Amino acid sequence: TNFFQRPLLQACRAMSLKGGPSATYLATLTREELINRVQQLEAQVVQLRPLVSPAGVVDVSEAGEEKLQLMLPQPGKGRRRQREGRVDFNQFKQRRVALRIAYMGWAFDGSALQDNTDNTVLGRLCDGLKRVQLIESIDTCNLVSCARTDKGVSALANVVSLNIRSLLSDCNTGCIPDTGPDIGKRRTPPSSEDTEANELDPVGPLNRVLPRELRVLAWAPVTPDFSARFACKGREYLYHFPRSTFNIEAMRDACKRFVGEHDFRNFSKFSPDQANYCRTVMECDIEPVDYCSQASDHNQMFAFRVRATAFLYHQIRNMFSVLALVGQGLEEPSIVDKLLDVNATPRKPEYVLANGLPLILSKAEFDHLDWRCSADAREHLSVTLQ
Repeated sequence: TNFFQRPLLQACRAMSLKGGPSATYLATLTREELINRVQQLEAQVVQLRPLVSPAGVVDVSEAGEEKLQLMLPQPGKGRRRQREGRVDFNQFKQRRVALRIAYMGWAFDGSALQDNTDNTVLGRLCDGLKRVQLIESIDTCNLVSCARTDKGVSALANVVSLNIRSLLSDCNTGCIPDTGPDIGKRRTPPSSEDTEANELDPVGPLNRVLPRELRVLAWAPVTPDFSARFACKGREYLYHFPRSTFNIEAMRDACKRFVGEHDFRNFSKFSPDQANYCRTVMECDIEPVDYCSQASDHNQMFAFRVRATAFLYHQIRNMFSVLALVGQGLEEPSIVDKLLDVNATPRKPEYVLANGLPLILSKAEFDHLDWRCSADAREHLSVTLQ
C-alpha cells in the first residue's frame, strides 16, 4: 500500500469521530489484510508525528495541513484526480543525496539499469523513488551507482547518488543551483520550517514501497557534484564457502600474491571497451566466518575477503575460481603469479567461473559522509531485516 497517497488528516478526523473500525469488521480481515493495515497505521504515525504538538494534539491548522500536503499528496479516484494529486516538481528545489542500500542478489537480474528488464536493483529503486514522488523520472535524477553487481550477487552497503526533491528553500549541503524558466514557482516555507530537521527522510517511505529483498539503510546529504562511483575510496567483497576439503593455507598463500597493482586481464571478462585492466588490491585473505563457529570442521564457513579501489567485470569470481583450484590441490599458489604476468600468459586460460550467489559487496568506503536515518525508519528497518 502506498501510504504516500493516503489522506491522513481526513483519516485522523474520521477515526476520532467514529472511534475506529469495529471488532466485527476486523474479525473479517485475513492475516495479510491485517498486516497491511498495521503497516498503514505505522506509516501514518510516522508521518503525522511532525504535526503533533508536545501536548499530543494533532496540528489541524492551515500550516499543519499545508506541510502534510507537501509530504503526502492526496490523490482522489480516477485518472484525472490522480493527476491533480501528484507533486508539482516545479515548486521544489532539488538536492543531491547518497543512499546506502542492501539487497539479496538472487531476487534481481543484476544491479544496473537494463533495457530488456525492469527487475534490476536500480530499476526497482527508481520505481520506488517515483512512487513516493522523490524524483520525477530516471532521466532527470542523475543516478550514479558505487558498484555494479552481477545477477545473483548481493550487497550490504552499495551506495547510489542522485537528485531528489527537497522541502527546503536553501539546504546546507547538496542544493542543486536553481535555474530554469520555472524558478519563480518555487515555494518558500516559513523560516521556522526551513531547517534540516524538516527535510524529507527518504528511508522509511522508500522501504515501505520497495521489494522486501531491497532495503534503503540510510541517506546522506552530498555536494551537487558528488558521484558515488568516483568518490568511493575502496570496495570490499566477501565470497563465502565451506571448508570441505580445501587447503586453506595454500589458498591464503595464493591470496597474498594478488595484493598490489597488477594487470588483471586474465581474471576478468574480456570487453573491447575496456582499455585499462590494471587494478590495485589493498587486502586479500581467507578468513573464518565467526558467526558459524559452531559448525563442524568440515562445514566450517570461510570467506574470501578482497578489498580494492575498483574491480573489473567478473574479477572476484574469476579470482575465487583459481583459489578453489589451489585449495583442491589442482594448482600451486604460484599460478596466481603466472596469470598476473600477461607477458608470460598473454591469453586467459579456460576455467569455470565461480557462482555469484555466495558473493556479497560488504563495504563501500567514503570520506566524511553524514549518514542519517530517523528513529522510526531505523526501528522499522530492524524489524524487517530480522
